[in-house]
Formats: sequence, C-alpha cells, structure tokens
Amino acid sequence: MKKHITRFIIFLSAIVGMTACESNDWADVPQPVARFLNEYFPLQNVSECTHTEDGYHVKLHNSTAITFDQDYSWTSVNGYGNTLPEIFMFDQLPPALYAYLQDLSLTNQVYSVTRDKFDYKVALLDYSVTYSIDSGTVTPDRPNDSATISQLGMMQGKMYSEYIVID
Repeated sequence: MKKHITRFIIFLSAIVGMTACESNDWADVPQPVARFLNEYFPLQNVSECTHTEDGYHVKLHNSTAITFDQDYSWTSVNGYGNTLPEIFMFDQLPPALYAYLQDLSLTNQVYSVTRDKFDYKVALLDYSVTYSIDSGTVTPDRPNDSATISQLGMMQGKMYSEYIVID
C-alpha cells in the first residue's frame, strides 16, 4: 500500500512539474500590462505577447486576447467565445454603461469590448451596445432591420437616471 501511495505522489509531482514548465510568454509582457492581466485575468497563462507599432497584443491560453495602446491602456478585450470577467467591466467601463448592462442582467453576457476616444462598444451574443463618451448615451445596435429593442429584452426609450437609451 505504501508503495502505491509513493508512486501516486511521484506521478502527481511529475504532472505538476510538466504543467509548471508549460510555455509561457510572461517575460515578454511589460509591467503595466502584467498588472492589468493579474488583476482582471488572474491565473491565466500568456500564450503570446506581440509588440506592434500601436502597442501590444496579448493572447491568453483561454483564448482571450487584449490589445493595448502605446500608453498601456487597453483598447480591445475579446473573449473569443468566452465571456469577460464582471470585475473588468465594473472597473473599466463608464458607470452609465455598466449600470445599463447590469439593469438588463447582461453583465455575464459580454464577449468583447472595444474603446477609442469617441466611444465604447460592447459585443453581446446577438447584438452590441455603444456608449458615446461625448454625450454619455447608451445605444443598442440592432442586429438586423427586423429586430426591435423589445425583442432584445429592452424597453424602448426607457430613461435611466444615469443614462438614456436611444433607439
């Protein structure tokens, strides 16, 4: 019995050792990007970190990809089929946009987010939502001409205290 337990412990140690030596590009990740990844995507291994003319592109093993500009600010976070962490959205989206998603119980259905100096675009399963930085308005983008806001589970023209939905 003791022999089997010893073999089992050696076997587990070998498995843990092999996974610990898995290819990981953390050495290529700049410190501000590493802090962001550790905060919002903890325990994720980096499968690729590429320096581009515009900044950095980081791909995680779970298939999430994040693009950063030259100032190490994220410009795009794409789950590639996985939903994004709610803590990321709470911390990184404008409060009115997060409140809109939360009011409609959509915070666990966000697959990607992009931002530029004009707006934030949140991609959900069947449609997207745009938040205008200048006006502070949240606009659901219709997936096609036959879809309506009410079909998307939203109330047309509903006015919120922090934001306005425009249809």
